[in-house]
Amino acid sequence: MKRALLLLLILVLLAAAANVPFALQFIESKQAAWQPTTNLRGAAAAQRGWPSPPPLPWPPVEAWSQQRTFGHDRIDARAIEGNTSTHSMDFDLYGWPLPALEQRQLWWPWDDPKWATSVPSDPGVSLHWSGVLLNPLIIGGGLWVVLVVPLATARSIRRASRLRRRCCPECGYPARVGDACSECGRPLPPGLRTDPAPPA
Repeated sequence: MKRALLLLLILVLLAAAANVPFALQFIESKQAAWQPTTNLRGAAAAQRGWPSPPPLPWPPVEAWSQQRTFGHDRIDARAIEGNTSTHSMDFDLYGWPLPALEQRQLWWPWDDPKWATSVPSDPGVSLHWSGVLLNPLIIGGGLWVVLVVPLATARSIRRASRLRRRCCPECGYPARVGDACSECGRPLPPGLRTDPAPPA
């Protein structure tokens, strides 16, 4: 049991070490052609809203597009006045199975005092904490289940088979007189223990 728990800890730590570097690989996919798989306009777009809180209360979203590829989720949201986009936000999530990194870029009427703010329009890439914390548990735990559960199941089946044959569950040697296996020396389960015959 201790070895199984140690293996789980090692797998989770390895997954944690690889989590953010793995997510960084997907940033290159942002340079690929923008081919949104979801395009919403009007009320449907407004219902989705801004993908990340804007620095000030922005107008409602009029156009909302999303492109999902393996390890990269990109959302483009825009407020439109007439035929002109007045406010827009690109929001990218990188990583797998959950995003571990996020990046947002903002555009608004910078010269209009009404929208003045000290928030940068491109704050850069930052950690997306749900993925940073949960991905190692999901990946490490999943690998642990794949590696440990089949072995534990096989061991349980083998142990039950040996007990049915009245053999030591550890080494498979036939149980003899006494409370320990005469081959490996390990204690026998109570059902296999036999007392030595009394002297004649």
